[in-house]
Amino acid sequence: MSVHCYRCMLNKPTKRVVIKGRYWYLCDSCLTWFFCCALCGEYIPLHYSSNNDYRFENNRQLDNITGKEYCRECYEVRPVQCSSCLNNITYDIAKLDEDDNILCVGCHNNLKYECYDCGETFCNDELRAGNDDNDYCEVCWNTLFVVCCACDEILSINDYMNNEMGEALCESCYDENYAYCQNCNREINLQAEDRVYSEISNQELCLDCYYEEEAEEAEEAEEAEEAEVNKRLTHFNYHRTSSEDKLNSKNRIYYGIELERANIKDKRDTISDMKQAEGYKNKTDFYFQSDPSLVNGIELTFQPRTLQSWYDYHTTLYNITIMLQTSDSLNAGIHIHRSNKDITSLMQVKIIVFFVKCREDIIKLADRNVHFANYVTYCDSTNLNVIYKKVKNKELHVKSSAVNFAHKHTIEFRIFRSTLDLKRIYSYIEFCHYIIKFLKQENILSIMQANNKAVWYSFITWLIGENSRCLLELLQG
Repeated sequence: MSVHCYRCMLNKPTKRVVIKGRYWYLCDSCLTWFFCCALCGEYIPLHYSSNNDYRFENNRQLDNITGKEYCRECYEVRPVQCSSCLNNITYDIAKLDEDDNILCVGCHNNLKYECYDCGETFCNDELRAGNDDNDYCEVCWNTLFVVCCACDEILSINDYMNNEMGEALCESCYDENYAYCQNCNREINLQAEDRVYSEISNQELCLDCYYEEEAEEAEEAEEAEEAEVNKRLTHFNYHRTSSEDKLNSKNRIYYGIELERANIKDKRDTISDMKQAEGYKNKTDFYFQSDPSLVNGIELTFQPRTLQSWYDYHTTLYNITIMLQTSDSLNAGIHIHRSNKDITSLMQVKIIVFFVKCREDIIKLADRNVHFANYVTYCDSTNLNVIYKKVKNKELHVKSSAVNFAHKHTIEFRIFRSTLDLKRIYSYIEFCHYIIKFLKQENILSIMQANNKAVWYSFITWLIGENSRCLLELLQG
């Protein structure tokens, strides 16, 4: 079996060598294209060929002290000798003194140097480099320098900034991570809280000042709207009656109810009987609407009333529910509209966050399938800025949401299952009333930071001190 040269494949080989971990043969001419690494013993090419264009590839590394040749990998771990203790070490862990003499770590640390500030002599490992490339003892270094907690840059003691935790920061890291509210001058940590540009005051503000400014603007707008006449609770199907003049009363909140019922036996006779009920004539109290989603059902829309007015309406409402005893609540709900003249953008954010955090407890109270009251709309509730922007841009005005903000003059609670139980009906009205009252006195950041059960427990605890006639009993039962 004939043997050919590994490189040229023509000449008769004269030397057996190791290339890439395997034995090969090279002729005398081709041997000049390789060098032998003094550590691993492999033959490494000096050149490489690309389309017959020969270029020098700096594969060979020369040790100027010993004159030995190494490949790139072996050069960094080649054996060297400490010039002080004469022990053999590898180059990758060797240190150099001021005269570029090779030292082992132990000998290098035992070298004596002067502190640039105090002039006392210390071992090398007892000194630290300052930002001026001079070496200092520990005491002098701590007196003259600090380290940026973000980028680890060494800073002069008079050339750094502190964050709210007292940590040192260089100017660029501080500008990247912190800013000041242009209203209250509070420091804003941009990693935990966004600064918001206010179009009202043309300033960059912290969230607290931004929401407070929004609330003040909303209050001013509300006062301006109070001067307008003929305000109506809803913009869709409430029939205008003389009783609607009450809606112009200042600081009074009204609640309208849409009561859905399905599978009514003798539907025509039931409706005929109800039309004889007190309050149906001229639709002063309620009227009927058709709903294609209800099987053989109807929707009773009650005109808006204050909470006290609903309490006074108890007997009439009871008589109406008696007429509907032959119906059921299959796929049916109770939608409660609340006048929204005091509902600011910030209040909408609070409602959304509360409903997401307390979703399980609210569903238990409302006793209705989430298919009819969608909570998924509020999936970004963990990000306060995202949800506030969506509120401002009306991106959450979705009819099927648990709370529908799309109506012009009301917010609509769509979470409750239909019932003819008067205590439950009044509990649902009270829930819509007291949840807004509770959230008005709560801080949005406190709600965000508390865990879900703590938020619901705070509401129940607060409710105990209110004059709830039905809701508290239902929740505690």
